[in-house]
Amino acid sequence: MKDLALKILLVAASSTLSAALFEGAYRVIHFRGGEEELSTVEAPKGGKVTLRTLIKRSEESQIVYELKPNLKLSFQGVTVSTNSAGLRSPEITAEKPSGVKRIIGLGDSIMFGWGVEDDETYLRIVEKELRDGGRSVEVLNFGVPGYNSAMEASTFLTRALQYSPDAVILHFVNNDFDVPYFMLKPADPWALDRSYLWEFVKSRISPSAKGDDELVGMDMRGVERGDRSEVLQQYESMTGRAGAQQALELIAAETTRLQIPLFIVYGTATSEQQELLKDVSKKFGATLLPVRPAVERFFAGKTVTKEDRMKALQLSSGDPHPNATGHRLYAETVMEGIMSDDRLFDSSVGAGPPGLHNR
Repeated sequence: MKDLALKILLVAASSTLSAALFEGAYRVIHFRGGEEELSTVEAPKGGKVTLRTLIKRSEESQIVYELKPNLKLSFQGVTVSTNSAGLRSPEITAEKPSGVKRIIGLGDSIMFGWGVEDDETYLRIVEKELRDGGRSVEVLNFGVPGYNSAMEASTFLTRALQYSPDAVILHFVNNDFDVPYFMLKPADPWALDRSYLWEFVKSRISPSAKGDDELVGMDMRGVERGDRSEVLQQYESMTGRAGAQQALELIAAETTRLQIPLFIVYGTATSEQQELLKDVSKKFGATLLPVRPAVERFFAGKTVTKEDRMKALQLSSGDPHPNATGHRLYAETVMEGIMSDDRLFDSSVGAGPPGLHNR
């Protein structure tokens, strides 16, 4: 009986030790290779495409996530394509071709073109209008849904500058003071309150359990209540007026150093945000481009209600993102800014700003 008990004890101890060794080994593998996990997720064939399908974890901690390269799929009922650099733009080379002007776009879901076709995004319209006017230009769309000003600044400094920009278009929105749409969940590889080995086994048993668990949404779904403040704490310096101001000034200071124009386009902004934009413009000479004048011209001479305006310019009553018409008004706004600044193009060459509001 003693021998049997001893054997059972030895088997149990051996099993426990083996499990501990496997757990430790898997944690090392998981935390060394975790950064690559998101980039290996492919768009589901025949399944529903979500924003998570389009993104991967960024190597830059302040960018958090970025678009996957070489996508071509249907998202929100429209075609979304990205080039080999992960931009919603045509294919480009890292080295700027001789005689070509490059315009960099930094923004979130509006600039990205949420809910509109690739060629309906306002940056694509701007590029076409400039080319039709006889100008050699490439417009690079670095817009990603859910970005705030801090992420856009990091994108500019770590990704966009390598493309030798001649001008920058920054799209400011009224949620640029907020946390990123997706955030990294802090993880302790030696925490004793979760088993990474078991999570790996569970993901193999149930494919739906496997996902981009390194990232969590703003709703904090899947994050323990006690851990939520820890998630938010990582991004505290990126949020609020202070975070946005620091980011805007980083972008503006760099464009000043490079002696290239900075255009800040915006739609809805609070009085505090407009004050911030004016401060940055005054300090660094950035050009502010509110879309409101283009909107007013579009409705000039028409009796319309607020609901009429929303219906004409938004995707739907429940989705305030601009539709194709809204993007044309943003394009008109940007074109007017570009054509009024002779640092980029000789205003005497080609056509003037497009009369998009008359189309």
